Amino acid sequence: MFESPKKQGKIKADIYQVETVALKKGANQKETLVLKGKGLPNSFVNVYIYSSQPIILVVKTDKNGNWSYTLSKPLENGKHQVYVAITDNTGKITAKSRPLAFVKTAQAVSITPATNTYISPTSSTDNRKKYNLAVAVVLALISLGLAISIIGIIVSKSKAKRNK
Repeated sequence: MFESPKKQGKIKADIYQVETVALKKGANQKETLVLKGKGLPNSFVNVYIYSSQPIILVVKTDKNGNWSYTLSKPLENGKHQVYVAITDNTGKITAKSRPLAFVKTAQAVSITPATNTYISPTSSTDNRKKYNLAVAVVLALISLGLAISIIGIIVSKSKAKRNK
């Protein structure tokens, strides 16, 4: 079972964080992407990088809860989001960080403010349910209005017949 931190898991920003994403020159003078963050001390965390193809990494934190990972392959240029999360033994996400969004270009990585990038955990299924409920309420109100109008017409016709 695979869950996405974009849609699942409770945000526990006080424990789980993606702090930085930066380009660093490696030993071979090629630039590599380095991710750093926080989790529970001496534990394993999953790092999710969302691009055109999601990347999932497992990283061990140190005794202070710090983790760091250097990508071995280049990441494509464009917009990306990173989460750190933990899962239970069934793969269900039990806690996660807030997303850290960034844009990678050939020369640099720039962090995007979180206020512009937070993705609501509501899924398209939730939105569809809300839409269907709104349509049902509108149809019920229209039906009620028609029923009251028809009853009014019938009552006025019966009064008119009695008055003749």
